[in-house]
Amino acid sequence: GRLTALSPTSRTDISATQQHQMQMQMEVDQTRLMATIRIRGMSLETALSTQLADLGTGLRERTAAQMEGLRDSMANLVKHQSDALQASLAVQLGGLEAECCRQARERLLTGNSGSASLSPQRLRQVQS
Repeated sequence: GRLTALSPTSRTDISATQQHQMQMQMEVDQTRLMATIRIRGMSLETALSTQLADLGTGLRERTAAQMEGLRDSMANLVKHQSDALQASLAVQLGGLEAECCRQARERLLTGNSGSASLSPQRLRQVQS
């Protein structure tokens, strides 16, 4: 066609012009591609950031709920231990009172005015 009718210099100029246009189009396409990649990268970064924030919030809420449960369990445990200790002390105190009364009666009956103290062996018996 037309290129065959043109001189070799004209064909070289047209070919150089076409190469230049192709190079410019490739640069434009590359710029568009880089812009698209940048936008998608920012979208992915935003999505990942949102997911991490949601994960952190969920973890914080679950941890708070577990801590609340642990605090309640500890309070119940302390209350049960306190109640058990009070009951044990009441039993021991009752035993000591009974032993003191027995010793006082014994002294009155025997006329012994010795000191009213419990022997270590008798104290262990009363406590058990």
